[in-house]
Order: sequence, then structure tokens, then C-alpha cells
Amino acid sequence: MLTDKDKDLLKDEHFDPRKMMVGCAQHSYYGPSKIIETHPAKNCKQCWMVYFLHDLANVPPSERAQRFEEIEEVVRNLNQMVETGKWDFKPFKHPEISIEKDAWN
Repeated sequence: MLTDKDKDLLKDEHFDPRKMMVGCAQHSYYGPSKIIETHPAKNCKQCWMVYFLHDLANVPPSERAQRFEEIEEVVRNLNQMVETGKWDFKPFKHPEISIEKDAWN
């Protein structure tokens, strides 16, 4: 349940002119959808960056610190999977985002 403070903060974010959409151009992945079932490509750095940014952006502001802790735990577990050879994912050393002004228009 969203608090009144969260509702106000989310409303401000929704109408923020600096807001942007993040996506993977290679796989046309723009984050989880309630309309169609979509998943990040298994070994795509860009898809997974989009997934985690989308996940964080959809958490009420008052719960974001907790979500950061949860994501940190997920990343720690993924690192263990990579180190033990259970996943061959190679993350970005420094993620890159290019901006296309009004790309949807």
C-alpha cells in the first residue's frame, strides 16, 4: 500500500520532464511488462541493466533503500554463480547509456 507521501513523490516523478525510458536496442527489451511476457536476454549486459533500473524505478520511494539492499544480495549471489561456473555472464565495468531525445516521437 502506498503512503500519501509515496503517492506525491511518484506523481512528481511521473511528470518530471527529465524522465527517460531505458531499453536494450539489440533485443528491444524495455523492462518487465504487465501486458506481454518479456524477459531480459540471458547473457546481455544491457538487458540486465534495464531490468534492474526498471525494478528500482517501480519501487515506492520509501522502500528504495530496502530494494537496494535486496539487489545487492542478488548481485552477490550472481557473482558467486559466475565464480563457480554456473553462469557465464560478463557485466559492464562501466555501464553506458546513450540518450536519444524524444526517441518515441
